[in-house]
Amino acid sequence: MKNTLIAIFSLGFLLSSAALANEPDKDTISSVVMLSSQEGNQCASGFIADNLIFTNAHVAEFLCPYKDCSGVSVRKAPAIGAEPSIVLPYNKMKIVFMSRALDFSVLQFDAERISPALTVLQSTPDFSQSPKEVYVLGFPRCQRLTLEQGKVSEVNRLHIYSSAGAAHGSSGSPLLNERFEVIGIVDQASSIKDALYSLVSGGRFSNRAIRSDVIAGLLGYSEREKRYLETSRLINLYYEQRILPSGGGMPRLRKSFDFFPLARGLRKDLLAEDGAYSSVDVSDALFALHFFGEYPGWIAEAKKIKSTKNFYLELERLVFNYNLEIKGPYREIFSELEPVKFQQGLENSNRPSGHIATIIESLQKFLASGYQGLEISMVFYGFLFFALFCLLLFIWSFSTGYVFSAARGGIIRKVFVSALVALALWPISFLIFLFAARRD
Repeated sequence: MKNTLIAIFSLGFLLSSAALANEPDKDTISSVVMLSSQEGNQCASGFIADNLIFTNAHVAEFLCPYKDCSGVSVRKAPAIGAEPSIVLPYNKMKIVFMSRALDFSVLQFDAERISPALTVLQSTPDFSQSPKEVYVLGFPRCQRLTLEQGKVSEVNRLHIYSSAGAAHGSSGSPLLNERFEVIGIVDQASSIKDALYSLVSGGRFSNRAIRSDVIAGLLGYSEREKRYLETSRLINLYYEQRILPSGGGMPRLRKSFDFFPLARGLRKDLLAEDGAYSSVDVSDALFALHFFGEYPGWIAEAKKIKSTKNFYLELERLVFNYNLEIKGPYREIFSELEPVKFQQGLENSNRPSGHIATIIESLQKFLASGYQGLEISMVFYGFLFFALFCLLLFIWSFSTGYVFSAARGGIIRKVFVSALVALALWPISFLIFLFAARRD
């Protein structure tokens, strides 16, 4: 018995030591901050690296309206499980870079006492032996500093999906590897289902994070080159992540919904006052951006374009595929694009043959998938939902009327029984009524 107790005590000690070994050190804890508005009604997480604060673009947008960050409060917690009680005073804060397409931003501030900085990995994380352990360190629900552990479930060109818990307020938290190096920035729930579950239950959701190597790969370039890289990464994600090759139905619709906000974010980046037009033809770039959400056949209708630079061509590919996902393969309403005629229209413009071939291949794959685009799909599913609702309403009304006619007793008893069956766990209550009536 004594030996058994000693063994149990030793095992417990070893397990607690292992758990402590997986705790981040003080420097890591001091590098994670909570960002909040002056009124305190808006808040999120972030972290310090290279004397800069990294967080999400959507966080910077609501905390720095019109790029005014003077009202942002920066606080940190002394330990995991503690509230953010330590204020970092500063004189000035500004947005150094913002990517709405990738949803990250970099803030520069002149705090008197800069916290120890985290290490941001600039190389592609190795997930060949998945699942890998990862951690989210942040302020879920803007309360206490929390360390959540999970495993990597999926990795693509831009994002890491993991089961590490997050919640409102976790946006901007660092996603850390087992050495507590930054491998990503948490930006949202991994799926709409997880987000809705968290909203209803108040629990944590699995998260999606922007990869650190994607972020680090942008920061060393000029403004124009950053926007070009953003565009290329988005269009490559579209081609490679089974969005374009996949078929129709709800799976395709869900993948499209993941792609839309990324493309719209890029449009906002390029239309912002710090856009990337210094080295490109402004009229061509604005021409492409103007047709976001239009029918995809517009490019073959255009006059000869002036620019054949890679930036414009990548942007045109992105806009074309975005419009395919929204409007479907149509030149105009009820007029489907014909690949041969569409290709002839493209060849009459000043576009490289390789660029034309890529666009035609996209169109042919889209036509082969049978998918009709977001707008027509939403109309179809809307009608389907309405038809199912009408059918259920008919069955419910019929079953309620049947209970009223079959129930024994006077009118008051019939109304009470039929109302009980109709409102209490229908249709199970109706089946119970049928079973009871049959036994009687």
